[in-house]
Amino acid sequence: MVKDEERGKILDPNGPLPKKRKHIYCMHPNVYEIGECVKCDGRNITWSEYVDYMWCYDCNIDYIPEHFGMFDGPIPMGLSEIMGIKFDRVNLKTGKRYKPDDPEFNTTWP
Repeated sequence: MVKDEERGKILDPNGPLPKKRKHIYCMHPNVYEIGECVKCDGRNITWSEYVDYMWCYDCNIDYIPEHFGMFDGPIPMGLSEIMGIKFDRVNLKTGKRYKPDDPEFNTTWP
């Protein structure tokens, strides 16, 4: 997980690049209440190609959000399911979808 001092950081494209993602969650980051863009405060975001980062379409930047919404605390899986929120992960290379009860689920992170 991200250290507190890294939250709000904008990726320096001229510096060392972070680890690339192997998967994304199947739903949009806004569903999980992940933090807005640290530059424009906008919600026009998606998963970045880098682990722990989000991408802002309006600013064209990768950034580490101030908070990770539902992922910052205990996740009420049963209630989330009732609300239609899924935590399935999609492998970016193969397109395979992993449900949380799949034995391979924990091997898909990051």
